Amino acid sequence: PDVGKNDMYTLIVSSSTGRDFVTERLEKKIRDDIKLEMSDPAFTAERLYNLARNATPSLVLRALGLGNTTQEMLGLVTARYSVKERFPVPSDWIFEAWVSLDEHMDWFGGPQLPRADMLRLIGRRNTTDGQLHLTIHVVESKFRAFEDAAHAEVQLTRSVDLLCEALAPKEESGAEQYTDALFWRLELLSALDQGSKKKIPHTEFPPMSFKSPDDTIGTELSPEIREKIRSGNYILECVEGIACTVAYDTKETIEPTTHTPQGHHWIRLAHPDLRKIFSEVSRKEIVDPTDILPLHPNPDDEVKPKPPEPTTGGDTTIKDPD
Repeated sequence: PDVGKNDMYTLIVSSSTGRDFVTERLEKKIRDDIKLEMSDPAFTAERLYNLARNATPSLVLRALGLGNTTQEMLGLVTARYSVKERFPVPSDWIFEAWVSLDEHMDWFGGPQLPRADMLRLIGRRNTTDGQLHLTIHVVESKFRAFEDAAHAEVQLTRSVDLLCEALAPKEESGAEQYTDALFWRLELLSALDQGSKKKIPHTEFPPMSFKSPDDTIGTELSPEIREKIRSGNYILECVEGIACTVAYDTKETIEPTTHTPQGHHWIRLAHPDLRKIFSEVSRKEIVDPTDILPLHPNPDDEVKPKPPEPTTGGDTTIKDPD
């Protein structure tokens, strides 16, 4: 196994004993608590384990202990899948990165103060002037028997407010808007560097997907994009909060609501939605969630996974599935 700066949890959470323990807990949660009737619950649990491990390895490590960590794992996998589905990357994207904010509690003043779960950073290049445009999604997941959005709003509002100021770009004159702006941009780059550098398809929840001009996908930012972020030479299009609430004891589909009372985006999911999502991520051949819209398709319409990309020789570069 890879052990080191970028894969520091791999050895711990890839042991068969730890893996079996966590997947058994996930399977029990799906079967006994959520009462989802999956065709192969053991395989579903294994898939969810792998996706959570790619997305938030430290959370999987904590799942070896007591508490509600397995529920958190299910919530984060569901949220990441749903955000990708509801807010797909634009056609001119050049990178998409995810950061677990639990790994950066110091940004928010420590573990006792409210913060969201994840940060999603999307970069695209303006076709007219070549300028880097950034979109930031701050994501909070609430995975409960019954819907709970109130606390999510507090976490999102605080996180959005902090990140709006922390990652504000330079003014047109070149002046910094805040004296500690460079510190925060370096913190963001450091957080992006901490993700695993394994090349996996973005359907497997990698921390970073960077699209090169030839449409191959890498796991690190190019030096040019890094410098644009470091220097504040970008346009910050928006910093938006997204609440993803799951009410798994609600057996009927919840009436869609686009925004929370405080104005954050709101993805509301119930038991039928959860079964759909877990069925999709449990496929033997995983497809991109943006290829299977809408969330509630006509049952007569069959969704077929795309064939794998052909490979030649020793080339292991992952092609852009888009």
